[in-house]
Amino acid sequence: MLPWLLRLVASVSFAAPGIAAAVDLPANLRVDGVIGPSAGAPRVTPAQNDKILIIHGAKGSLEAVGEVVDGGGTYFVMIGKDTSFNNTPLTIQLQKPDQSIYQLLDRGRPASFVFQGGLFPSRLNLQLSVGPGIGAPVSGKPAAPQPAPLDASAGDRCTDPRMDVNGDGVCDQADIEIIKAYIAGQTRTIGTGARREDVNGDNVVNSRDLIDAMRAIQKRPGAQGTQ
Repeated sequence: MLPWLLRLVASVSFAAPGIAAAVDLPANLRVDGVIGPSAGAPRVTPAQNDKILIIHGAKGSLEAVGEVVDGGGTYFVMIGKDTSFNNTPLTIQLQKPDQSIYQLLDRGRPASFVFQGGLFPSRLNLQLSVGPGIGAPVSGKPAAPQPAPLDASAGDRCTDPRMDVNGDGVCDQADIEIIKAYIAGQTRTIGTGARREDVNGDNVVNSRDLIDAMRAIQKRPGAQGTQ
């Protein structure tokens, strides 16, 4: 039984008869669409396996990571939160393999939306284009600072790169959520070949990968409970 279903059953089981218990239930939102290339020069085109970053509009924190799934710019992000997260403003960015980051645009404006998830995933379709660079590395010069959501302190950096599923240099809950989404079947039809969610390299994405990634978070330098 999926964890969110167990939580739902527990909330119903322990609610007193005739009393509506205030329960923070899971809220899921699928955001998808197509990203077009940038309008200016140099021309930036989305490519398969580029990362899609969902950023908190007020805090600037990284809330979810998706990916571009084909050469045509089709993208997919599954955002799993609780109902208390509903009405939170979010924005979307594109991350290239060289760690350069670009703001995504919706009809010429920075792409943004308000999170409205449901127990059964809601869907939001956004047709976007690549906008200006944000902290993009410059050839021959030191890399410009990355945005705050992707900065990792020494205590958060991965000691085992296999556990860094989204490639942001940090072993954290965002990596866990990607593995959980794959196990739940939310990304099984996306892409082919080896999957980064297979963190233990046994060619199967299952609960063992989830457990290994969770242990990596617990054992990272500076994490509470590190042995």
